[in-house]
Amino acid sequence: MSQSQERRWYDWEKLGAEKTASWGRENKVSMIINNQGCFERTHALMGMEDALVAMLTEPDDYKELVNAIADYKVQLVEIFGKYYKPDILMMQNDYGAAQSMFMSVECWRDIFRSRFAVS
Repeated sequence: MSQSQERRWYDWEKLGAEKTASWGRENKVSMIINNQGCFERTHALMGMEDALVAMLTEPDDYKELVNAIADYKVQLVEIFGKYYKPDILMMQNDYGAAQSMFMSVECWRDIFRSRFAVS
């Protein structure tokens, strides 16, 4: 990502310096929590029912949306690494309830699993 693309959002260098100034890195572990993974972001954008229906009835379009969200998340990770330099970066996604997943395992593998691949 070019510096001009980063600047389009915020002055990340200034923001990172301000936010991390009091972290006490010598004595503490620093962590950034990035809520709402790809699945959670889709149902935040379109509602849970519509996200689950799109997953089954329009899988190609849904995957395109998930890919766009994943690309955005990768850019955030790069920015956090460059300007915040945390010891830990926690990203989360809630794929189910106490009893079961919101989707079949096969559906999860088809849509989300490849987003965890390390290149």
